[in-house]
Amino acid sequence: MRTLTSDHKKSKKTARRGDRKNVAGVFDYSGSGFGFCRTESGDDIFIPAKHTLGAMTGDTVTVELTHNGEASDGNRGAQGRVTAVTEHAVRTFVGTVRPVGAGLFVVPKNEKLRVTGEITDTARSVPFEPGDLVEAAPAGRGRKAPRWFERSTSRSAGRDPVTGRRDDPLPCIVIRSFGNSGTRDANYAAILETSGIPTVFGEETLREAAEVSGEKVTVGTDRRDLRDEIIFTLDGAGAKDLDDAVSVRRTEGGYELGVHIADVSHYVREGSFMDREAFDRGTSIYFTDKVIPMLPEDLSNGCCSLNAGEDKYALSAVITLDGDGNRVGAKIFRSVIRSTLRGVYSEANDVLEKGDSSPFAEKYAAVRESLEILSGLAKKLHGLGVARGAVELAENEAEIVLGPDGAPVDVVRRERGETERVIEQLMLAANEAAAAAGEKYGVPFIYRVHEDPSCEKLAALCDFLSDLGVESHGLLARCAAGDRRGVALSLNAVLRDSREAGESRYDTVSFLVLRSLMKAKYQAAPAGHFGIGSELYCHFTSPIRRYPDLFVHRALSEALEREGSPLRVGAKGTPGTERKRADGKAAAAAAVATDREIRAVTAEREIEALYVALYMADKVGVTFDGAVSSVTAFGVFVRLANTAEGLVPLSCFGPSAKVADGGRSVTWSGRSLRPGDPVRVTLTSSDPATGKLTFALSEAF
Repeated sequence: MRTLTSDHKKSKKTARRGDRKNVAGVFDYSGSGFGFCRTESGDDIFIPAKHTLGAMTGDTVTVELTHNGEASDGNRGAQGRVTAVTEHAVRTFVGTVRPVGAGLFVVPKNEKLRVTGEITDTARSVPFEPGDLVEAAPAGRGRKAPRWFERSTSRSAGRDPVTGRRDDPLPCIVIRSFGNSGTRDANYAAILETSGIPTVFGEETLREAAEVSGEKVTVGTDRRDLRDEIIFTLDGAGAKDLDDAVSVRRTEGGYELGVHIADVSHYVREGSFMDREAFDRGTSIYFTDKVIPMLPEDLSNGCCSLNAGEDKYALSAVITLDGDGNRVGAKIFRSVIRSTLRGVYSEANDVLEKGDSSPFAEKYAAVRESLEILSGLAKKLHGLGVARGAVELAENEAEIVLGPDGAPVDVVRRERGETERVIEQLMLAANEAAAAAGEKYGVPFIYRVHEDPSCEKLAALCDFLSDLGVESHGLLARCAAGDRRGVALSLNAVLRDSREAGESRYDTVSFLVLRSLMKAKYQAAPAGHFGIGSELYCHFTSPIRRYPDLFVHRALSEALEREGSPLRVGAKGTPGTERKRADGKAAAAAAVATDREIRAVTAEREIEALYVALYMADKVGVTFDGAVSSVTAFGVFVRLANTAEGLVPLSCFGPSAKVADGGRSVTWSGRSLRPGDPVRVTLTSSDPATGKLTFALSEAF
């Protein structure tokens, strides 16, 4: 299952016409003078052009509410004026240098900024060429030099010479040039630079890593010796940070599943240089062609990685399951393991499919029986998950195939085999057991939380489903009744129906469902996980690459020190003890971890979009079959079979085109398009600098 995401849940505010009420929020500029203040509750407050106070997209603002309802200028809803910009978001921005007339302008990669920079001082700018991708900063000299960009509040704004919008360009200088905007290296460097993701470890961190990595592994009184058991890892062929291993045996009543996780907390002590840097990074980041690790390689690929044939410290979760896969109990303890085999997904899949006929049969002989048992157990665990309300979405992620020179040579839909799904189910089981232990023993803890979708979002989804002719299976009634499991079962029924209607329809409905769900996050108090149908859940199985997992390991180690080994949990989550379950440290770590996760996902998506745009760059003029994935105010997005997605601008549909049905379709000349509709499009542009593809309707459409 994919990570589940959606917009924030909205709530209604009540404010009478004429009230004066100050609210805080984030400003979002329209590009046409006016803007919106987006509040924490999800409400949008309309800000007329004369009342923006020069705020830019991303600025934190205070707004005085002046209207609620039908305003005199025809804008519905809350309206206000910015009274203060409390935090400026745009101190620099990255864009492409374009000459227009006698001037040089910087057009930002981030289209939401809705600004253009005019290079007014080339003498103070670093060397650059037209077409370069650059970082621009506000122009100015000495003490008068502004520290951030601020839009003019003049009511006599001119026309932007690049975009034609009613905006004066912002005076700027070039402080960094990444190189030609059409190249991979320039765009890669810009994404890394502007994301704020550190790519180099500090000297003290590297020194600490080198020191601890040389420690000899020994079996002490606080650890169980599991080196003689059949334990093995299963990962992708290129993986080097092997942080989880598995074992299994049949019992008289069912199964005993072992999930053994690298004991990173043994090496990375709280407050150390390694810990501080890992906290700041939050997660390892997996780009198309490289990994930016959370921990130095001496740890991530060395002493912490569960390499085959080497003694390793682990934190083991041994889970007792009945014959149907239900958890009967679990125990968590420190251990020393020695992996029997470094398994590879593609090889193990071949062994499960072909048995003795597989060319890898001999390599996997020692773990063959375990692999087959785990395969059967995982199917039972998956069935139980679906029955309790785990949501099953389409797997439509892209896989970018690189050539010998590192350039993209193909973009295909990523396919997952059986053993990838096996490991997923085993890790879910271990994460639930760890969360149950955290709750039972009352230690400060970080949980993985996914809130229920709002009925408002689900109502919008049902409108789309009705347009597509897909039954909603009582979705809204179950939401209104607060039936969490019922909502999930309805969503799965919707997805099942759409799958039977074909892959394209399934992809479309899956995307719409995904858009209707909340965003998963970390927090210090348990609140359940809607997407996997779990009442108690945490991240425990990847401490090499995720800081919340490392925090959880420390919490469980604290409980082991206090309660003795092993920690035991029953069939379900046990109510917490009187001990404090959460503290300020856990809450702060959870908030930072959520922020770092968002940062990493954003950068990963930008790099993926860059590679897709580079791959598609020589296909301008080529016609493709695709399907409408979404409708916006400025056109329709079309997804191709290889998962590449681009925009057909509304202007391509002709002067009569308009967005109709509450934003669910585009109509023109007696025709219409809505999500899920098949369409033929021709690629008109592919811009690596923005990662954007632009299509036009094919004549054959």
